[in-house]
Amino acid sequence: MKRAGPRPAANRRSAPGPGRTAAPRFALARRVTAELARHQADLKAAARRVRSKDDREAAHDLRVTTRRMASALDVWAGLIGDRTERIHRRLRRLRRAAGPLRDAEVMRDLLLRIAASLPHYSRLAVEDLARRIERQLLRRSAPAARAARKALVTKIARDLERSLAPRAHAHVRPIGAVAARADAIARVAQLERTARSTLASAIRDGKDDALHAARIAVKRWRYGVESLRALDRDSRAAAARRAPALVETRALQRALGTLHDLAEVSETIAKRIRTLDQRERRAEAEALQEALPWIARQREAPLAEIQGLVTTRRVVSRRRAG
Repeated sequence: MKRAGPRPAANRRSAPGPGRTAAPRFALARRVTAELARHQADLKAAARRVRSKDDREAAHDLRVTTRRMASALDVWAGLIGDRTERIHRRLRRLRRAAGPLRDAEVMRDLLLRIAASLPHYSRLAVEDLARRIERQLLRRSAPAARAARKALVTKIARDLERSLAPRAHAHVRPIGAVAARADAIARVAQLERTARSTLASAIRDGKDDALHAARIAVKRWRYGVESLRALDRDSRAAAARRAPALVETRALQRALGTLHDLAEVSETIAKRIRTLDQRERRAEAEALQEALPWIARQREAPLAEIQGLVTTRRVVSRRRAG
C-alpha cells in the first residue's frame, strides 16, 4: 500500500497566524475586515491609555471603541456569522469596568462648571462635592486599568481573527455581497425604527429613565450608521446618503447626553443633601440646595433641541411622502 506523504505546499491550508486574517472572498468582506481592524487598533490604544491612569479621556474612548466594534459585529453579522458571543462578552466587560471611572470624570467636571455659575456659599459647597468625586477617581481608575489588561485585549483580537477567518465557519455558508449589503442596511433601519419609537415615548413621558433609554437607542442607531462605512466604494455617494442620519443622531445623542448628565448630577447633589441633613449640617445642605433650580433650568435647552429635531424630521418626512 502506498503511504500518503506530505501534501505539496501549494495544496496545504494553514490557519492564519497572529495578526493575519485569511483573505476575504470579495471586496465588501475586505472593507468590513479593514473597518474591524481599525476598531481593534483603537481598542488597543485606548486600553493602553487606561492602564497609564493619567489620561482623562481614555475611559471615554475605550467605551466608545467597544460600542463601535460591537455595533460593526452586529450590523455585519450576515457576512461575519453569529459566532461572536465571546467577543461581545469581553467588550461588555471592558465597557462596564470603565463605566464608573468615566461617570466620576463627567460628574466632577460638570460640578465644577455648575459651581462657577452659583453664589459664593453654594459655589463652595458644590466645589467641595466635586473634590469628593475627585478622590473617587483614584479608587475607580485601578479596576478600569485591571480590566484593560493586555491579555484581555489580545484575547479579543484573537477571537476577532477567528471570526473573520472563513475556516472558522466551515458549517456556515457566508452570504454573498449583495445579500450582506441588504442585510446590514436592514439591521440599521431596524435600529433607526427602535430609536425613533423609544425617543417618541420618552418625549411623551418626560421622565429621566425614558430619556436615558432613548439615549441608548439613539447611540446604537448612530454607531450602526457609522458601521455602514464599509459600503463606500467610491465613498462620496454612499457617505452623502448617510450624512443626514449622522448629523441627526449626533445632535440627538449630544442633547440626550446632556439631559442624562444633568439628571445624574442632580441625584448626586440630592443624595449629598440628604446625608448632610442626617448629620445636621443644615447650612451646607441649604447651600447645595440652591444648585438644584439652576440645574433644572439647564434642562430646557436640550429638551427644546430634541423636540425641534423630532419636529423637523416629521416635516421632512411629510414633504417626501407628499
